[in-house]
Amino acid sequence: MTVLRGVPGSALLLCLCALVSAEKTPLYIQGFVPTHNPTFRSESIIPAATVAVKEINDNPNVLPNYTLVVEWNSTLCDPSEATWQLIRSVLNGTNETTGETIVNPFKIMFLGGGCSLATEPLAALSGRFYNVTQLSYGASTPALSDTNMFPRFYRTIPSEVQANSARFALMKQFKWERVATLHETQNIFSRTVDDFHMRYDDIYQPDESDDEETLILRSFTDDPEIPLRQIKEKDIRIIMGYMYEDKARPTICKASKMELTTENHVWMFPAWYESEWWLQNDTNVDCTADEMSKAIENAFYVESYNFGRDPNVTTFSGATNASFYEKYLEEFAEFRESHPLRDDNDVPHNYVPFTYDAIYAMALALHATEEELHAEGGNITLANFTYADSTITDLIFKHLNNTNFIGISGVVRFDEDGTRIGLNAIYQLRRNEDDRLIPELLAINDPADDPADDPEDGVYVEFMLDPIWRTSTGLPPSDRRTPMYNYLDQDLIITCGVFTGLAIITAIALIVFNIVTIQKPLIRDSAPFINLIIILGCILMLATCYLLGIDSATPPIDNMLNTDQDTLDQSVIDNRNSRYGAICTWRLWLLTIGFTLSFGALFAKTWQVYRVYTNPKLKKEPFKMWNFLIILGILLFIDVLYLSIWSGVFPFRRETKDDNDNAQDKVFIFEKCECDNFGYLIGALYVYKGLLVVFGLFLAYESRNVKYLYINDSRFVSIAMYIVVIMVGIGAPLSLVLAVHFFINPAYGLAVFMIIISCMSCLLILHIPKFIYMWKGLDTMVKENTREEVTVSDGLQLGRSTVDQSDIQTAEDDVNDLKKKLAEKDMELKKLEGDGTGTRQILTGPKPRSGSDGDSGVLVTGDETENEIYSTESTTNEETQQSGSGSSSSPATPPTPSELHSNRNGNNSNATVIANEEDKQEFESQEDSDDGTDM
Repeated sequence: MTVLRGVPGSALLLCLCALVSAEKTPLYIQGFVPTHNPTFRSESIIPAATVAVKEINDNPNVLPNYTLVVEWNSTLCDPSEATWQLIRSVLNGTNETTGETIVNPFKIMFLGGGCSLATEPLAALSGRFYNVTQLSYGASTPALSDTNMFPRFYRTIPSEVQANSARFALMKQFKWERVATLHETQNIFSRTVDDFHMRYDDIYQPDESDDEETLILRSFTDDPEIPLRQIKEKDIRIIMGYMYEDKARPTICKASKMELTTENHVWMFPAWYESEWWLQNDTNVDCTADEMSKAIENAFYVESYNFGRDPNVTTFSGATNASFYEKYLEEFAEFRESHPLRDDNDVPHNYVPFTYDAIYAMALALHATEEELHAEGGNITLANFTYADSTITDLIFKHLNNTNFIGISGVVRFDEDGTRIGLNAIYQLRRNEDDRLIPELLAINDPADDPADDPEDGVYVEFMLDPIWRTSTGLPPSDRRTPMYNYLDQDLIITCGVFTGLAIITAIALIVFNIVTIQKPLIRDSAPFINLIIILGCILMLATCYLLGIDSATPPIDNMLNTDQDTLDQSVIDNRNSRYGAICTWRLWLLTIGFTLSFGALFAKTWQVYRVYTNPKLKKEPFKMWNFLIILGILLFIDVLYLSIWSGVFPFRRETKDDNDNAQDKVFIFEKCECDNFGYLIGALYVYKGLLVVFGLFLAYESRNVKYLYINDSRFVSIAMYIVVIMVGIGAPLSLVLAVHFFINPAYGLAVFMIIISCMSCLLILHIPKFIYMWKGLDTMVKENTREEVTVSDGLQLGRSTVDQSDIQTAEDDVNDLKKKLAEKDMELKKLEGDGTGTRQILTGPKPRSGSDGDSGVLVTGDETENEIYSTESTTNEETQQSGSGSSSSPATPPTPSELHSNRNGNNSNATVIANEEDKQEFESQEDSDDGTDM
């Protein structure tokens, strides 16, 4: 007998499945089914129970002395309604029409709840208060596995967490790892999602240090818009939906508007939704039917498989899948005549096989209990059951726990929590011949197969059909945009490495050259130690070019000789995050210190020349090395202090930047050096170095014409300064702009080019003139036997005077002539002394400057040299006597040629003794000719 109660208004007799024979005792089972609920309803399971009851009542081998009678109450899938219907089924009541007392028979077992929301209060009450064992054909919430809360509960449908095995099997099969779980905040879904996340960690063991988030959990109560936006921001393609269908409809609509239902996205839902649930009228949905159908097409359903693996296997009842469904459809048609169902419920519910097997599981447990009671020899039978007697209930519970038979839904057995152990089914929504979307069985998964174990054949599920994909390639969509790591071009790295190597070899050759020729005047007067520091700084900057060519695709040095590509790839992955920060730090230090050494040395040279320009008194002083060391030391101290704070407080790390290409469904990944407050730190360094470069440019421009003895290449130092400023001013900003816009190869090539050009131009400009002079056999930066010196003339106009060897010889000849003439005049003077008349030549001349000018070693000419001319004057005897009568005055001794022309450490230039007016004119013409001489 099958009766439907709880329908609003009154109890209604729907179907009389078998007359209660006078020879058989009726055993009442209380059934609960959700009806009249817009979210979940399963009236179509009632005909399945009717088929099973008829077969059992007609089977003489199962409960031969009893007749099963199932009474049905509607729970409306509502916890409060379910509780009220349970109370009504166990307590006596009053007929609302006649007022007669209704005596409810004892219900030896409860069947159902159907939906989890209604089943939980039923299971709690039946086991704790009414001492009744309950078996449900539905209700897959994991909460019902709690035996403390629900001590007498069983179910022929597996727990929802078992379906997670099928989800993981699909993920492993199609190599999906980045997924999102989006669930409604209901107990059934929250517990299932918790199980999914725990198993995800066990299966995939995600690396916590990995920047990429592979699994995200999002939940909602009413509106899913915010979590959907978060999923879109993360670009998650595989989305596991855990929700009732009334929430699934607005979710799919909003996801469609956010472009989260494209051909590159995959959605998975529970399979117990109503047929064409997405087309039902819903005020919360503002999408058309076509938009909804397009959005949900090819989505996956996952649930417990409701049939056995082999449809041709004969079950315990003697039926096969085909024969059962033939009987069911006949009963279903008869059922619809007595109580028409909604149009969207024309297709039998997926719980039909579970219901059929649940009735058989109950009957077998009751039969085993009756046999055990009979074997004990007592008078107790199933007919003696009451809610106060736990003896029969305990036996039913024990035998139900030992259930093991082949049913329509497969092997029926329960675990220690009373949950069915079964298979999982995977469905895909496909269009049929009528262009309607219907779920078709795609694959079967056995939860006993651990997804963490990779099968030898690579197949994680047993496919019945090939999946349909909407992608342009017809292949499964990727769980992420195809990552395209933009590494530096290897050919470019090799090319830049070769040129950098040649530049370093050239720099080393220049070091050798300076050391070998350091004693030559040409090199000695160019501050060779400073030149060596300039070269060292350039080498450090050039070494940075090699570090710029190392990215995370470059294998570690200890693995570069390994020919196994897999080993190389793994070594790159294992070390890229840890070593990239160290590479970034070394780049910063080498480039900064190298720039300071090279540019700082140029700056120190330029500063010394500028000091001579502004203070001519310093022209006599040689360049002091300690002055240079102070300047360079200050610059290095600032750099080391700043870089140490930077590296210690704000260490570098590897970060990636994504550039999405929607057209190609690719994401271009660029890696870069990053640290906290990077913009401020690099900006401060640029400002500091920029001000230093600008100041150096000013010094070079102001002292561009100064010639200084102890820095004989000062003009070329100024030119080198100009080149450095130009290269830094153009190269640094341009390279930074290219890097920001992901042009990594042009940025790298430009940076290396600028470093090489800056270093090589600086070094070659300082050394090529020296090569030329030495090739000509000259030891100075001017013509042979000449000496370049600082002169100050005409205010700030700077020139150069020279002393030639021929001038020295001419001066010596003049001195000799003067000596002869002086001797002749002395003779004449002595002759004239007798008579006291005549003339006397008085020779006056400059006081010769003895020694050298201190440390300067500079010849001083021009305004500072006062050349006096020896002149002849006539005196009378009276005048002679007034200056000292009777005494002979010794004439002034003229200077010797060696006194007029000293060695290269200190000379008086253009000093010529003139004996008479004619000689004076000859000397002046010669002086004019010498002043016009240049290098």
